[in-house]
Amino acid sequence: MKYSPFDKPVKDDRKKINPTKDDEDSEITYDKLKKKYLKQFETPKELKPLPEAKDYENGVFTRYFIRKRNNPAARILEIDKRQYKRMSFTKSGIDKNLYVEMELEWKLTGPKNDIVTEKNSIKVYGIQDTNYRTLLFKDKEMEGILQKLSNTLEYAKITS
Repeated sequence: MKYSPFDKPVKDDRKKINPTKDDEDSEITYDKLKKKYLKQFETPKELKPLPEAKDYENGVFTRYFIRKRNNPAARILEIDKRQYKRMSFTKSGIDKNLYVEMELEWKLTGPKNDIVTEKNSIKVYGIQDTNYRTLLFKDKEMEGILQKLSNTLEYAKITS
Protein backbone atom coordinates (compact mmCIF):
# COMPACT_ATOMS: atom_id res chain seq x y z
CA MET A 1 0.00 0.00 0.00
CA LYS A 2 1.35 3.43 -0.98
CA TYR A 3 1.33 6.39 1.34
CA SER A 4 0.96 9.96 0.33
CA PRO A 5 3.06 12.69 1.95
CA PHE A 6 -0.25 14.06 3.19
CA ASP A 7 -1.07 10.92 5.19
CA LYS A 8 1.31 11.73 8.04
CA PRO A 9 1.76 15.05 9.77
CA VAL A 10 5.09 16.68 9.07
CA LYS A 11 7.19 17.58 12.06
CA ASP A 12 8.47 21.15 11.99
CA ASP A 13 12.15 21.02 13.05
CA ARG A 14 12.78 24.73 12.48
CA LYS A 15 14.05 26.66 15.46
CA LYS A 16 13.12 30.18 16.29
CA ILE A 17 16.03 32.51 16.50
CA ASN A 18 15.85 35.29 19.01
CA PRO A 19 18.22 38.21 18.52
CA THR A 20 20.80 38.54 21.23
CA LYS A 21 23.41 41.13 22.01
CA ASP A 22 25.95 39.04 20.03
CA ASP A 23 23.72 39.11 16.95
CA GLU A 24 23.54 42.89 17.11
CA ASP A 25 27.36 43.06 17.30
CA SER A 26 27.57 40.73 14.28
CA GLU A 27 25.37 43.07 12.26
CA ILE A 28 27.54 46.03 13.20
CA THR A 29 30.70 44.11 12.27
CA TYR A 30 29.16 43.05 8.96
CA ASP A 31 28.20 46.64 8.13
CA LYS A 32 31.73 47.85 8.89
CA LEU A 33 33.31 45.13 6.72
CA LYS A 34 30.84 45.74 3.91
CA LYS A 35 31.65 49.45 3.83
CA LYS A 36 35.39 48.78 3.98
CA TYR A 37 35.44 46.37 1.03
CA LEU A 38 32.81 48.02 -1.13
CA LYS A 39 34.64 51.35 -1.02
CA GLN A 40 37.79 49.81 -2.53
CA PHE A 41 36.60 49.67 -6.12
CA GLU A 42 35.44 52.53 -8.28
CA THR A 43 32.62 52.58 -10.79
CA PRO A 44 34.01 52.95 -14.31
CA LYS A 45 33.21 56.19 -16.10
CA GLU A 46 32.88 56.11 -19.85
CA LEU A 47 35.37 58.58 -21.33
CA LYS A 48 36.36 59.05 -24.93
CA PRO A 49 39.96 60.25 -24.78
CA LEU A 50 41.23 62.30 -27.71
CA PRO A 51 44.55 61.61 -29.43
CA GLU A 52 47.36 64.02 -28.58
CA ALA A 53 49.96 65.55 -30.92
CA LYS A 54 52.47 62.81 -30.03
CA ASP A 55 49.89 60.16 -31.04
CA TYR A 56 49.58 61.78 -34.49
CA GLU A 57 53.40 61.84 -34.73
CA ASN A 58 53.47 58.10 -33.94
CA GLY A 59 50.53 57.47 -36.27
CA VAL A 60 48.63 55.36 -33.70
CA PHE A 61 46.53 55.86 -30.60
CA THR A 62 45.83 53.28 -27.88
CA ARG A 63 42.16 52.97 -26.91
CA TYR A 64 40.83 51.13 -23.84
CA PHE A 65 37.54 49.28 -23.39
CA ILE A 66 35.75 47.29 -20.70
CA ARG A 67 32.59 45.22 -20.43
CA LYS A 68 30.88 43.42 -17.57
CA ARG A 69 32.49 39.99 -17.33
CA ASN A 70 29.30 37.99 -16.74
CA ASN A 71 27.32 39.45 -19.65
CA PRO A 72 28.74 39.29 -23.20
CA ALA A 73 25.75 41.36 -24.37
CA ALA A 74 26.49 44.19 -21.92
CA ARG A 75 27.39 47.59 -23.28
CA ILE A 76 31.06 48.15 -24.08
CA LEU A 77 32.50 51.21 -22.34
CA GLU A 78 35.49 53.19 -23.57
CA ILE A 79 37.61 54.37 -20.67
CA ASP A 80 40.80 56.37 -20.31
CA LYS A 81 44.30 55.02 -19.68
CA ARG A 82 44.24 56.00 -15.99
CA GLN A 83 41.18 53.86 -15.27
CA TYR A 84 42.55 51.01 -17.40
CA LYS A 85 45.89 50.95 -15.56
CA ARG A 86 44.14 50.95 -12.17
CA MET A 87 42.07 47.80 -12.86
CA SER A 88 42.70 45.22 -10.16
CA PHE A 89 41.38 42.00 -8.60
CA THR A 90 42.17 43.03 -5.02
CA LYS A 91 43.10 46.68 -4.71
CA SER A 92 41.41 49.95 -5.63
CA GLY A 93 40.38 50.99 -9.12
CA ILE A 94 37.93 49.10 -11.33
CA ASP A 95 37.16 45.56 -10.16
CA LYS A 96 38.62 43.00 -12.61
CA ASN A 97 36.32 40.41 -11.06
CA LEU A 98 33.38 42.32 -12.58
CA TYR A 99 34.89 43.68 -15.80
CA VAL A 100 36.93 42.26 -18.66
CA GLU A 101 39.27 44.71 -20.40
CA MET A 102 40.75 45.15 -23.85
CA GLU A 103 43.03 47.65 -25.53
CA LEU A 104 43.60 48.25 -29.21
CA GLU A 105 45.87 50.32 -31.44
CA TRP A 106 43.91 52.79 -33.56
CA LYS A 107 45.64 54.03 -36.74
CA LEU A 108 45.51 57.81 -37.06
CA THR A 109 47.64 58.88 -40.03
CA GLY A 110 48.34 57.68 -43.54
CA PRO A 111 46.35 57.16 -46.71
CA LYS A 112 42.62 56.50 -46.39
CA ASN A 113 42.91 52.97 -47.87
CA ASP A 114 45.72 50.47 -48.37
CA ILE A 115 47.99 51.17 -51.31
CA VAL A 116 48.57 47.90 -53.13
CA THR A 117 51.40 47.05 -55.54
CA GLU A 118 50.93 45.39 -58.91
CA LYS A 119 51.65 42.00 -57.26
CA ASN A 120 48.74 42.51 -54.77
CA SER A 121 50.92 43.09 -51.75
CA ILE A 122 50.27 46.04 -49.48
CA LYS A 123 52.79 48.80 -49.97
CA VAL A 124 51.30 51.30 -47.50
CA TYR A 125 48.69 50.47 -44.88
CA GLY A 126 45.64 52.72 -45.03
CA ILE A 127 43.78 54.07 -42.00
CA GLN A 128 40.34 52.70 -42.83
CA ASP A 129 41.53 49.24 -43.87
CA THR A 130 43.94 48.88 -40.94
CA ASN A 131 41.37 49.92 -38.33
CA TYR A 132 38.80 47.57 -39.86
CA ARG A 133 41.26 44.63 -39.73
CA THR A 134 42.07 45.51 -36.10
CA LEU A 135 38.36 45.55 -35.23
CA LEU A 136 37.74 42.20 -36.95
CA PHE A 137 40.56 40.66 -34.92
CA LYS A 138 39.54 42.30 -31.62
CA ASP A 139 35.85 41.41 -32.13
CA LYS A 140 36.87 37.82 -31.30
CA GLU A 141 38.20 39.05 -27.96
CA MET A 142 35.29 41.40 -27.16
CA GLU A 143 32.30 40.72 -29.37
CA GLY A 144 30.54 43.92 -30.39
CA ILE A 145 33.60 46.18 -30.64
CA LEU A 146 33.16 46.23 -34.42
CA GLN A 147 29.72 47.83 -34.00
CA LYS A 148 30.92 50.13 -31.20
CA LEU A 149 33.64 51.63 -33.43
CA SER A 150 31.83 51.56 -36.76
CA ASN A 151 33.58 54.77 -37.94
CA THR A 152 37.01 53.44 -38.89
CA LEU A 153 38.14 56.95 -39.87
CA GLU A 154 37.48 58.43 -36.42
CA TYR A 155 40.30 60.88 -35.48
CA ALA A 156 42.00 60.23 -38.88
CA LYS A 157 44.38 62.67 -40.56
CA ILE A 158 44.53 61.39 -44.12
CA THR A 159 47.77 61.94 -46.01
CA SER A 160 48.52 61.05 -49.60
